[in-house]
Amino acid sequence: IGLKHAGGFLGGDTAFSRLESSATRFFPWDGIPLLKETRSNWLNSTTFRLKGSMGYIRENETDKLPIYEKFFLGGLRTLRGFETATISPRDPEDDLYRIGGEKMWYMNSEWIFPISQEIGLKGLIFFDAGNVYTKSENWRTDDLKKSVGFGFRWLSPLGPLRLEWGYNLDPEDDEKRTVWDFSMGGVF
Repeated sequence: IGLKHAGGFLGGDTAFSRLESSATRFFPWDGIPLLKETRSNWLNSTTFRLKGSMGYIRENETDKLPIYEKFFLGGLRTLRGFETATISPRDPEDDLYRIGGEKMWYMNSEWIFPISQEIGLKGLIFFDAGNVYTKSENWRTDDLKKSVGFGFRWLSPLGPLRLEWGYNLDPEDDEKRTVWDFSMGGVF
């Protein structure tokens, strides 16, 4: 859970409060009661991972929230299969530019499995969904951005590496159908 407050008694040009919350849960295959008796070492080394995240911004005074404080989704750490920060409401005047939103939520689900335990290489398949909304829009599930894909994670001598490919299930005209992402560093 994170809370950011700007303006008001703190001073500044804008006044807002931003609340974000996320939760992640790992479910090892051998920890699922109905599947515990599986005799496969490989299968018992797999894990399901679920993550959910929500955010809300309340403009306190001016209704002039800077675009860099608004929510955008897309990319390796939120919704894979979309380019970074490309999911948000559009400018209502010209419908061209993404303007960010005051509300967002997304979820990631993954099945992580070993490819080579000797070198620390894992594979995964995933499903991601979520969206960003303006303050006047309701939270909805009928307009979700959704993607599926696969990836590789390697705990290399230089640190963790990620390579993931996402497939946008319903791209808009300005969105790519597929996106590759790469990162070095910790996994969300």
